[in-house]
Amino acid sequence: DSAGPRIAQNVQQKLHEFGGKIWSHPIYSSDIALSYYHPFRASVRNNIETYFNERPRNFYSDGVIALLKR
Repeated sequence: DSAGPRIAQNVQQKLHEFGGKIWSHPIYSSDIALSYYHPFRASVRNNIETYFNERPRNFYSDGVIALLKR
């Protein structure tokens, strides 16, 4: 595939200014069919639920209070 990276010129310029690199990658992965993404949805949902369930009860209220103190 001869397609170049699809990234806006101004983003390329800013990345260059900050010493960032643009990594070339295919637009899509030919070894994973679109239909293969559906089994991952349950895994993603499970990981998100686990993350939020592991937060302490006062996680959000403490975060909001910390923002108000700034």
